[in-house]
Amino acid sequence: MQSLRFCMLVMVITLASTFCAVSSALAQGKQTCALKEAPRLHGFQLGMTLTEVKKSLEDSSMFDAKISTINAVGSRAVNINGAELSPENGEGVENIYLTFVDERVAHIKVTYNSARRWDGSSDFFASLSQSLGLPVPAGGTRALQGSGGNEKYIVECGEFNATLAYAFGVSPNVAVTNVGARKMVDKRHEKQRTVVREQRLPGISRPPAPPPDTAPPRPNEPRPGQP
Repeated sequence: MQSLRFCMLVMVITLASTFCAVSSALAQGKQTCALKEAPRLHGFQLGMTLTEVKKSLEDSSMFDAKISTINAVGSRAVNINGAELSPENGEGVENIYLTFVDERVAHIKVTYNSARRWDGSSDFFASLSQSLGLPVPAGGTRALQGSGGNEKYIVECGEFNATLAYAFGVSPNVAVTNVGARKMVDKRHEKQRTVVREQRLPGISRPPAPPPDTAPPRPNEPRPGQP
């Protein structure tokens, strides 16, 4: 009897913890999921190498010329036009922005053009989430950030984050980011800043300015000048 009561108590505590975690995520405009692997986006997946990315393109002739050089924290980026994709992967795609960390894809952002149409933001979030195997937004607008047709839906899945954005139907997009790669780049940036602070002590000349950051953006991080 005592064993049964103990099991029931554990079950109640577990359910309560899960409910609180989900409620907290919804209150912040985020939702969690149990997926271990990020969905493939138009032929691309987190962890792909440069060679695998080039093989996924219909036209890779300009790839080497467009990709940025590796910066001090081991990241680089490239913007791929929809015309460079195969017909099955490029339908309705304006462009795909990839960030690499240590020569593997750590961030994928797909922006759609007017050829892909949705019946408002609710249809966009629901249909795209379902097609990618992500949980459909629960609780109506409570699961979204923003309002009035300019909303963002964030799903945190442990190993990766997925962000769906719909701004009045203009350039709707979806992005997935490797959480581990993002944290590793942050640590490298912090190490760089520590070195810079130490080198700025009296009598020590300042080092050159660090190159632009092409690290995988965080779910809510604005990146001016990028697609």
